[in-house]
Amino acid sequence: MLGATLLSVPWAFGQSGLAAGIVSVFLLGGLTCYTAWLIIRNGKGYLDFAEKCEETLGRWSYYAAQIVSVVVLFGALISYHCIISANLFSIVEAIREFSGDIDPATGHAPPCWFSAQIAPLFVFGFLFPLTLVRDLKLLVRLSSFGIVPVVFITFVIIFTGCTTTVPGGINWKTVTWVNMELPETLGILSLAFFVHNLTLAFFRNARDPSTNGRNLLIAFLINAVIYCSVGAIGYIGYHDFTPQGAAAPAILDNYLKMLPETNILALAARVALLLQMSICFPLLFKMMRQYFLTLVLPVKWMKNGALIRATTALAKARKAQQEQSKVSPGNPADLESGIDSAQGALDQPARPASESGSINASAPAADEGTESDTAPLIDASDSTPAPPAPIDSSSPPPKCGGADASEDQPAPEPEFYLLSQVLPATVLFFGATLMFAMFYPNIGLVLRFSGAFCGLVYIYGLPVLVEMLVRRRRHVEFRAAVLAGAQPVRPEAATLDEASPLVPAGPLGPVERTALSREQTRYWVHFCLHGLILLFGLSLLFLQFFF
Repeated sequence: MLGATLLSVPWAFGQSGLAAGIVSVFLLGGLTCYTAWLIIRNGKGYLDFAEKCEETLGRWSYYAAQIVSVVVLFGALISYHCIISANLFSIVEAIREFSGDIDPATGHAPPCWFSAQIAPLFVFGFLFPLTLVRDLKLLVRLSSFGIVPVVFITFVIIFTGCTTTVPGGINWKTVTWVNMELPETLGILSLAFFVHNLTLAFFRNARDPSTNGRNLLIAFLINAVIYCSVGAIGYIGYHDFTPQGAAAPAILDNYLKMLPETNILALAARVALLLQMSICFPLLFKMMRQYFLTLVLPVKWMKNGALIRATTALAKARKAQQEQSKVSPGNPADLESGIDSAQGALDQPARPASESGSINASAPAADEGTESDTAPLIDASDSTPAPPAPIDSSSPPPKCGGADASEDQPAPEPEFYLLSQVLPATVLFFGATLMFAMFYPNIGLVLRFSGAFCGLVYIYGLPVLVEMLVRRRRHVEFRAAVLAGAQPVRPEAATLDEASPLVPAGPLGPVERTALSREQTRYWVHFCLHGLILLFGLSLLFLQFFF
């Protein structure tokens, strides 16, 4: 959870005020911790909470969850590009000042060809090739040390805030306690506490699942304390800071921009952050590109589309056999034949890409699993080009693992062609981050909008909707169980699709009436409170357009 938002938390406190900022951190931290716990509780048995959402809410929720993953990663990449470029420019300026290239009139290095608008181009030229590298194991190993720069940045913000405040004392008359721009702070904090799309992955292999709630609460509490300390101390230390060319004091959305280029501690923080973000940028970019291509491309256009479909068919056949054996342990001949046919498709060797009629005929031969059972887009044996093959838009994107993947052979990760699929997506998204870094490096606005949107869907939306439907199912089952004590209840009475209310043949006793009344009260209280969470998420996104 600790990342690029650390540098913007003091600015967020300046937007909301000191007291409102402190209260917002703990209230929003508690709310996001609760929705993360809902994901853990309702997502048991799933590799991705999006699959649970699809099963409970419908296919639209699966796409919504995947789109949010793309948006939050894209917002992080924009912030990374802006921060890396700003740090690179500051480091170059510090080297020039240390070398004696100083303008006596300003006390800083004079302007040169290497400006703040040129630095993003150098970042683009260095990181673009890394985003196309297929094997990033070295960067993954280096990213494991990323906690060191984060801890160092936290220390730098707290230390510089204290050293700026202590010598002259705090001018409490200029400190703002509550400000009307609180929605901006809530948007930033929603992204700061956003870890919901990875919650199940973090707690899946817990040694003692009964402690998941306690561990989650401790993690959110630690992050809330860190954000509160960084925001409060950074705001108090620089609340009267006046940026160059500004008429009134204002805290910048990148805390390091307020520190002098020649400050040794700030220079070390910039170098550490530059290295850490340069390592994480290709990893996050590859993850976002994988989500995006999986969403927009049908399975049969993927490099290993045939393998994905065969594996999914085999997993579904085995799952159907298991469910059938639980209901009627007879002779499931049809299911076994389905498994044999799926297994045969899985074991069938794939033809090279040049023979399979894939959309990338000029690409190198595909690896195992290249699609071979779909019609080619262009028939090389006929002079008349064939019409394009229909796109199967009805089928959802392939799921990597999931509830219906077999244990011995899980669904493989989707693979894509480099020239026709990976390269265009890379140019599109990297070009967008470059434009933001060159012409609108306002990371505060990017973070708060992406935080409000992702919060609406994945923090205040999908977990709450799933919880409300699961709670309704328990409510119907409890009501059916109570009525079953008064009369025999139909076997289908405890389903969510029950149209007619259950009415007992005879009068209920006082115990049954009391139980039904209490359950009805608890259900509606639960419904109203979770409805307020949904309303809060909608209001937060709506208010971002007015501040």
